[in-house]
Amino acid sequence: MVDWGKDMEELANHLALDYFSLLGHSGGAPHALSVAYHLPDRVHKISLASPVAPLGKAGIAALLKNRDLKLIARLHRIPFLINWICKVASKSARNDINRFIQQTAREDPSDAATLLGDPSFTAMFKASFSTGMNQKGEGLYEMIMALWDWGFEPNAIQIPVEIFFGDADDILDYKMPLHLAKMLPLCTTHTWPKAGHYGFLNRDNWSELLSSVI
Repeated sequence: MVDWGKDMEELANHLALDYFSLLGHSGGAPHALSVAYHLPDRVHKISLASPVAPLGKAGIAALLKNRDLKLIARLHRIPFLINWICKVASKSARNDINRFIQQTAREDPSDAATLLGDPSFTAMFKASFSTGMNQKGEGLYEMIMALWDWGFEPNAIQIPVEIFFGDADDILDYKMPLHLAKMLPLCTTHTWPKAGHYGFLNRDNWSELLSSVI
């Protein structure tokens, strides 16, 4: 995970961004924090939605609620099995993305309306999941394995961070974002009532999240 900061430094230099803010959702949260860790003088502020905390810390992996993620947590010391699971998931998504989205909605009922209720959102999720499952699941596997040991400590981030999370999340227990908040020196938290893991896509929640880094 710590290497992501170096990659984003190259992108920021290419885009001539001397100073910028960061948003991260779920597993994107440690990616955003990695950039801040690597470029502390260039990152203005960070906002995270439904963030993952370091899964290698005591008690954190137990806050995973999704069935597949619980299985991965039990198997994380057996990388070849996790790699196989990622390949199977990738094949399933690439073979029938509609069925994959339907199954995701069944396993994540708090987000079912977000996943399936608006055709434009459904199309976006199909495109997003299809892209994420490319390369036969290799990218998914690498990200999952990197979630245990980030290569840096959250308490090293001396930049203001705001954390937003839904209290109806079926993917992560809402206590996980609160644990991460305690690890970050300059962090405030905000609860979205009755929102799921993808609750940031609600129009009001999205406006609040985006405004927080402006």
